[in-house]
Amino acid sequence: MDRRITIIIIILSLASCGGEKPQAITAQPAPQPEKIIEDKTLVISTFDTIPDEIQGCGCAFAADSLAYKAGHYIYADDIGELAYMNINGKMVQLKGNKETSADSTAVLADYKVDKIEVKLNFVHGRQIGEESTEETGTITIQQDDGQIITKSIYGECGC
Repeated sequence: MDRRITIIIIILSLASCGGEKPQAITAQPAPQPEKIIEDKTLVISTFDTIPDEIQGCGCAFAADSLAYKAGHYIYADDIGELAYMNINGKMVQLKGNKETSADSTAVLADYKVDKIEVKLNFVHGRQIGEESTEETGTITIQQDDGQIITKSIYGECGC
C-alpha cells in the first residue's frame, strides 16, 4: 500500500512539472525622456546630452544623485546668462542672470522664456575635483497663469 501511494505522489509530481509554454519576446519601445514634473500644461523632462552651446564652465542638475550619475539632467547652464531645460518636449534656451551670495556659498538664478519663469536656488557643497563642486538646492518653475512647481535638485558646477 505504501508503495502505491509513493508511486502516485511521484506521478503527480512529474505531471505538474511540465506544461510551461515559452514566453514570446516582444520588442520594447525606444526609451523616452523621463518626465520629472508634469501638469496639465507643463511637462519638465530629462535630457541626456548637455547642449553644445554650453562649453567650458557650467552647471548641470538632475532630480537626485542617482539620476545625475545616470546622466538624466533636468537643467544645465554656462554659469552665466544661458541655461537649458526640456520643457513640454522641447529643449528650451533660457536667458537670465545668476547671482552668487556675498559669502560665495549660495547661488540664485532667474531665467525667463515665453510665459515661464525658472528660478534656481542652490548651495555649494563639497569639492569634487580641482575645479568642481557638488550642489544641492531647488528649482521653481512658474507659469504666467500662476501655476508653480518646485523640485529638489542635485548636481555639479565646475570647469
